[in-house]
Amino acid sequence: MSIKSILLLLDDSSACEKRMTVSFELARRFDAHLTGLYVIPTPSIIYGAPHAPFAEIESEVQRSQERGEASIAAFQAMAEKEGLSSVEHRLVNAMGEAVSDVAALHGRYADLVVLGQNDPNDLRSLGIGVVESTLLGSGRPSLFVPYIGVQMPMLDHVIVAWDASQESTRAVHDALPLLMQAKKVTVLVINPRIGPDGHGEQPGADIATALARHGVDVTVQEDQVERIAIGEAVLSRISDLQGGMLVMGAYGHARLRELILGGVTDTILREMTVPVLMSH
Repeated sequence: MSIKSILLLLDDSSACEKRMTVSFELARRFDAHLTGLYVIPTPSIIYGAPHAPFAEIESEVQRSQERGEASIAAFQAMAEKEGLSSVEHRLVNAMGEAVSDVAALHGRYADLVVLGQNDPNDLRSLGIGVVESTLLGSGRPSLFVPYIGVQMPMLDHVIVAWDASQESTRAVHDALPLLMQAKKVTVLVINPRIGPDGHGEQPGADIATALARHGVDVTVQEDQVERIAIGEAVLSRISDLQGGMLVMGAYGHARLRELILGGVTDTILREMTVPVLMSH
């Protein structure tokens, strides 16, 4: 079990280089093929509309094309500097608001998708809607890189937020290649429910045993919290334990044809301080 294909979603944000650094490190570690994808948003034109600003639209399309080519050039330059041979880039167009659909489609053929945390202060980042939709639509594990950057090595201590759910189970097993290379893994269980319909008789023990069978150096930590939200408790514990990465399930709730993220997932995506691997 390994990671052999990584898709990196590129944008124009100042944090994109940090995301590339993480992607190249993972590609080297797993001897994986790395694809850099830039999706150019093409404005939708309402045909028949009077006085349609075609000149402005054409100008914006050209600027988007140039930004995409610049991002790809930066990706290629770093690939050459890092000396990786199995690398490719893709520059594709997406009509209107279909950027996340295109990104999700390409992500379905990768073992891991690397995304950037949305920076609300950087208008050049893809936006929270795009990264969330890519996560929920690709069906593949997604690694989110904080816009503040990453302190390497991130696999010294990996925290697994475990709640015995289907999403959490998928995330842990998707993360096995990373967990098997981690120096230390802590299974974090917060406010567990005892019993067969919850976390089991010994919360965290079963998943710790499953990980140990793969050679993972794993311990279990159980926390009880009352006056703090679960997402905030997870972030606080990552800081306390000096974790370098978080693994957790991504939770979405159906709303007509859309999916919206649950409270813990949303909190982590907005306030993360370390890379976060999520599966839905």
